[in-house]
Amino acid sequence: MSTSVYKPLGLFLSKTPDKMLFCMPEVRKVKRVLFDRPDHVATQKFIDEELEKITVTESERWNFNFKTEKTLNPDGPYNWRPVTPQKAIRPIKRRPAEEEFDCQELYGFPREIIRPIPLKAVQEAEMESTSRLEELKSQPQRLITDFMPVKKRTSSEYTKKNGDWASQLERPSKLPRLSELTS
Repeated sequence: MSTSVYKPLGLFLSKTPDKMLFCMPEVRKVKRVLFDRPDHVATQKFIDEELEKITVTESERWNFNFKTEKTLNPDGPYNWRPVTPQKAIRPIKRRPAEEEFDCQELYGFPREIIRPIPLKAVQEAEMESTSRLEELKSQPQRLITDFMPVKKRTSSEYTKKNGDWASQLERPSKLPRLSELTS
């Protein structure tokens, strides 16, 4: 098997189902030789040709020669020029202020931060949480229909539900049979 790309135009332009099937991306996958040794020279040649094609197309697209790093056409859509570094700005040395490293005002001392909680307050909080839990358990479970918006119904809908809708309808007139008409 060769390493060249197979793109015949006849397959893309034909209307037969077999040839149109080949144009689908699922069918047009890469086929590999599984049981033969690969030809490294042909593969390298193929890769070099493809890279050269890509380089030519991208050079024309961006109006830039990537090998010499110069503009191809000065009148083209892009005019490239080299980037020069700006003048280096020397940083000013300064001494750190003493206030920057004073952490005592920001964080305080550990004895000020840690305050022991009285045991009585902890017990009250536990009692409150258990009473709240019991209160939630005692409430009946709500239905999903409780959360639906209530819609008002017209009086005709109530009569239909009660079974009176049959009396409100007019009965169709009875049609005579054809045999009765002809005799």
